[in-house]
Amino acid sequence: MPTLNPIIPGFNPDPTICRVGADYFVATSTFEFFPGVPIYHSTDLVNWRLIGHALNRPSQLNMRAVPCSGGVWAPTLRYHAGRFYLTTGVMHGRGVSEYSPRPFFVHTDNIFDDASWSEPIWMDLHGIDSDLFFDDDGKVYLSVGQKYRPHLEPELLEMATGTQAQAQAQAQPPHIVTMSCEVDIDTGRSLGPPVILRVSDVGRGIAEGPHIYKKDGWYYLLTAEGGTESLHRAIITRSRSPLGPYDLPPDGEGINPLVFNGDHPEVRNTGHADMVQGPDGAWWAVLLGVRPQQNGVAPLGRETFLAPVQWPDGGWPVFNKGQPVSLRVDHDLPSTPVPAEWRDDFDTDKLQLGWYHVRTPLKREYSLAERPGHLTLYGNGYAINSTESPSMVLRKQTALSGVWSTAIDFNPQATYEEAGTAVFLSAYSYASLFVRLSGKGKREVVARWLDEETDAVTEVSRDVEDGTVLLSIRATPTSYTLAFKQGPDEAQELATISTSVLNKNRPGILEFTGPHFALFSQSVNQPSRSPAHFNYASFKPDEP
Repeated sequence: MPTLNPIIPGFNPDPTICRVGADYFVATSTFEFFPGVPIYHSTDLVNWRLIGHALNRPSQLNMRAVPCSGGVWAPTLRYHAGRFYLTTGVMHGRGVSEYSPRPFFVHTDNIFDDASWSEPIWMDLHGIDSDLFFDDDGKVYLSVGQKYRPHLEPELLEMATGTQAQAQAQAQPPHIVTMSCEVDIDTGRSLGPPVILRVSDVGRGIAEGPHIYKKDGWYYLLTAEGGTESLHRAIITRSRSPLGPYDLPPDGEGINPLVFNGDHPEVRNTGHADMVQGPDGAWWAVLLGVRPQQNGVAPLGRETFLAPVQWPDGGWPVFNKGQPVSLRVDHDLPSTPVPAEWRDDFDTDKLQLGWYHVRTPLKREYSLAERPGHLTLYGNGYAINSTESPSMVLRKQTALSGVWSTAIDFNPQATYEEAGTAVFLSAYSYASLFVRLSGKGKREVVARWLDEETDAVTEVSRDVEDGTVLLSIRATPTSYTLAFKQGPDEAQELATISTSVLNKNRPGILEFTGPHFALFSQSVNQPSRSPAHFNYASFKPDEP
């Protein structure tokens, strides 16, 4: 097989990358999912393995009742003087217009040891998509994307970006600008006033996702602009000082945007990039993108893509030879491995790496010891459509087509007790398949989803006998089919829903996440006394 994009499929947006020796490390956003910020490792930029999470303890990451697509936004991963630094922030509101998170960083000297990540060190310059840049002289700079407030910052805008940007801002105030200041890396305190580094003239004026690099005596500022949808792109500027002013490439050189796929048939919404230099001197970029399917939906959300970078001495970087990023990486790299079946038989004393919760759990809601060889869940009073942390564990969907399955033994004693599986993006976007007690006192299997047109709860149910029930969700590029099986009988399909049901744009609701397959037990407003025992969980991708 050739080298294929995305290199890290499934819900893995806002990638950031660094290298130490022959080892590459990528971190991505997790939003309201816990643990936060997965760390992936590779030695060849193609074969990536999840090795842990930077934010894996409640003391590091408090996401109690954060809104959907709140939580951890765009991190930056850097290595300096023998230590890894991961900086990010937690969005507790519904958007940067309402709230501006306070950035923090955690650090470790052993990135392969989850327990070694430090407690957060908080910084003072508020904003999203925080970046740390370590300069040669020992100084450290924090850069963020921050909501522009013209009544507070016009003098900063004029000082940092000159009269042209000042005039632009007066005619059409930018939405988010890139700001920076020097910080004390030991305490997180700011050592100087903030400076605006970049004002965008794309769309609503969003300059976020900043990363600073130093090369050939120049400081290069890479920003994500246009918002994370159809106008998304990467822009490069440079300066002789880390705090600017930063200048665009000369007109006519065709440098910017570094990447912009527009209405490309295979990959769209490309941007939010980061760059790394390999041990052979070659440069590479990781960036987010989506893969639209025949129904116009990109069902796996924002994924991590790879592109080669040409960066001549003293010149400007060029992504992918100036061509749109596609599903193939045109470079001499190893072949992409064939996706393998994943399975967890729950036969160890802890969950496999790669399981998540929604928001920070208040306590451990599952047991692997109550019935050996099973995962046991009890409903905790929260449903999966709440903005709390229900009794649910999730894994990312990593292939467009395949079958997710599990076997459940659950004997509810009350009508408010439900347990089963789901494909889940958020509390507003999910389809569930579960066992409950009907009004007639019999067990039934239920498929539940939100109607695409009205958002009304829709259900289809069938009675089942006592005993274990096999539940499955078949994914295709445009649909999910929910089915169940009991004993030797043939599987029964309850519903097939379009992926557009889970990717619907709702007014006032942010949807930055991607699909997960979930196991859950829920009991609305009441604790559940009925254990849900899951014998296994499996995802078998279709042959490519």
